[in-house]
Amino acid sequence: MKKEILEAIQFKIEQEKQQVSAELALLLQKKAQNECQIAHEEAVLFSRERGIGAGRVMRAGALQLHGFSKKKFDQLQKEAEQLKRYIRQNEAILLQLDETEREALKLYQTEAAVYMRQEEKKVEQDRLDMQLILNK
Repeated sequence: MKKEILEAIQFKIEQEKQQVSAELALLLQKKAQNECQIAHEEAVLFSRERGIGAGRVMRAGALQLHGFSKKKFDQLQKEAEQLKRYIRQNEAILLQLDETEREALKLYQTEAAVYMRQEEKKVEQDRLDMQLILNK
């Protein structure tokens, strides 16, 4: 494998890594927003439950005004699970790209070592040929 091919492979892998990293950053940002929304929904639920549990007098409809929505909470939980799955997938892709880059580098180094040994043998053979010629 030529050095130019290795550099092209590494360049392509680096581009893919940057793209996946950008997507991963966006997913992590969405996950943080989602977690904030879930925390808010839970806070709303618990504040309503405390009010009821304390035996306070509640106005009719007070529990519904900007209140907890089970449907919204379930939707947020589902989004959180999807985000976690996408984040794991992107992390796996990054690991695969790292592995691919290591394999390409290993292949290049192996081929370079073989090429160096062949060159050394060739130089040694040329030196022996020159000695034979000079000794005649």
